Amino acid sequence: MHYIDRVRSKTKLWRYDPLEPLKHIYRTSRTLLKFIFNVFYLIPAIALWLMNYRVPAFLTTRIGHLLVEPDCTLKEMRLGLAPERKLIMLASRRTCGNQAAVSYWEKYYTVFTSPIATLLLRPLTWHPLTRVEVFKYAVSINETAAFSRIQAHWQGKPPLLVINDTDKQRGRKSIERLGVPHDGWYVCVHSRESGYSPPGDFGQSFRNSPIDDFLVAIQYVISLGGICIRMGDPSMAAIPAMTGLIDYAHHPDRCDWLDLYISANCRVFLGNSSGAFLMSSVFGVPVGCVNMAPLSATFPFGGSDVGIPKLYKDTSTGRLLPFKHILNLPMANFRTTSEFEMQGIELINNSPDEIRDLLAEQLQKVMDPCFSYSDEDEALQQRFRSLFRPGHYTYGSASRVGSAFLKKYRDLVANE
Repeated sequence: MHYIDRVRSKTKLWRYDPLEPLKHIYRTSRTLLKFIFNVFYLIPAIALWLMNYRVPAFLTTRIGHLLVEPDCTLKEMRLGLAPERKLIMLASRRTCGNQAAVSYWEKYYTVFTSPIATLLLRPLTWHPLTRVEVFKYAVSINETAAFSRIQAHWQGKPPLLVINDTDKQRGRKSIERLGVPHDGWYVCVHSRESGYSPPGDFGQSFRNSPIDDFLVAIQYVISLGGICIRMGDPSMAAIPAMTGLIDYAHHPDRCDWLDLYISANCRVFLGNSSGAFLMSSVFGVPVGCVNMAPLSATFPFGGSDVGIPKLYKDTSTGRLLPFKHILNLPMANFRTTSEFEMQGIELINNSPDEIRDLLAEQLQKVMDPCFSYSDEDEALQQRFRSLFRPGHYTYGSASRVGSAFLKKYRDLVANE
């Protein structure tokens, strides 16, 4: 089922749709068609099942899903949390979100990229003998995403993906051409905008934030002697030119393999609620995520990652809602813009200073081997974490919330 369909199917706030009878016919027809395909593919499915092969339905059109779903599938098996299987990946080169990422998964998966082959094999992703449930890793609606538990168990172990020698050699030369000195270091910066997927953004615009809010953090990195590389694609808004900032999103050298190389070799990836930051996380690079929404999605992917959420403001009173109040209500898991609007909730973006403070925290952890959190930091961290319950999207995560953010909003953290 498509992502938006899954959101709608678990949401009770959608109004009556006059086309619902036609949609019911469509869903019934689709179910019948799947049954026919299951019968037609029974023999190959039995053969694959006997050889212990499975065919997960990875959402390969989106870079975040293309990384998190295969990564979690493998880690879950290696941790003994799921049976060991031989896995087949279907990633048509016509629609794949990043073909270079697919090539990295060839180490662990039998990969098919031919459009014809992937089309013919697609029914095996839903066949009861060969399918693997992968939506639980990141597309969990009103449920805890499985990636939190898996990453918490994996903490301390090396990443599954490592940049290969070929990409290391050409990657170093490429970033020097971009403007990163041979002995220099850099931070990746990415802010989600609507241009990457306009048709699907109507319900997900609450996750967006302007790149201008990141300028203070960018200037902070430059003041430390680092370089900032703005990640993304040409649909993104222009960013003011400044010495020490590379607008890679609009650079002619931008390509799939270089996206991964840059992200896998930065000091920190500063992102938000977009799957782009996973290009760093799956390679073991620390991430700082700002403007995370909904509140239940505050904690990022990896154990070394740190996040801060958007604030919830009640439009009728103008006051900020305490975190405990939010997490005790369905609004903690809202996944569409209309849900927030219908409940009279305005999401407040993190300020430029809050974004800088989060990045400063991550850089200090990376650059200072003696770094440690204070007792006050740990107390606030535990107080915030104690507000989460099973069913919240990132419940059980091993990542953290920004310390400066928790101190600033300690009144909202109170759990009395």
